[in-house]
Amino acid sequence: MNPVLSTFKESIFSQMTALAKKHDAINLSQGFPDFAGPSFITEAVRESLKLNSCNQYAPMSGLPMLTQQLQETYKSQYDLSYNKDQITV
Repeated sequence: MNPVLSTFKESIFSQMTALAKKHDAINLSQGFPDFAGPSFITEAVRESLKLNSCNQYAPMSGLPMLTQQLQETYKSQYDLSYNKDQITV
């Protein structure tokens, strides 16, 4: 076995899955429930995907438009200056 792999601990996802099974709970820890969602939601998703291409996770630091707005807000309301690398959403 790869020595690096032996240092890995059990993930939070496997821990939460085990707990959900133990308590007969709905497991949302990994983002995929084991039942179909309401049809009005899936239809809204379909329509939204037809209209735009914003269908991926945001960048790790956040959407540039949001971090820019936060920079401006912190400056105008609190006189604090941050650059884009100092803000994470």
